[in-house]
Amino acid sequence: KRAKHCSDASSEVCIKNYMGKTKPVPKDVTFVGIHPNVVEICKDAFQHCHKLKNVVLHEGLVTIRKNAFLGCKSLTSITLPSTLIEIADSAFRECSNLEEVVLNDSLQKIGDKAFSKCISLKSIRLPPTLTELGYYVFSDCRS
Repeated sequence: KRAKHCSDASSEVCIKNYMGKTKPVPKDVTFVGIHPNVVEICKDAFQHCHKLKNVVLHEGLVTIRKNAFLGCKSLTSITLPSTLIEIADSAFRECSNLEEVVLNDSLQKIGDKAFSKCISLKSIRLPPTLTELGYYVFSDCRS
């Protein structure tokens, strides 16, 4: 599935080539395209960006740090690249509209509460390469 990109004429807040710098991300951002050179999404990078709907992750990304997408309530699906090895604690916690997560076959670690309170998450396939599954990873997921 390809994420919808923001047009230049749109009133939406878009980040088309996020470089992973520590500059604060606008909380009203709706689209984020992660630059292909980014290997890690920093801790708290998009935390509580409630309007964030679309994220495009590229091959080369290795780690999604703690709380990176915590509370992104408008996010409905995410496809993780085949290079991703770790999803840290609470990375997608409280993404209450997240329905679909596509995990890759090189993923090794999912941290504590990574998908906790993702109440719309319908199903998820854990890859055979997974060696570490944290505590309460899917707690309070109702579906």
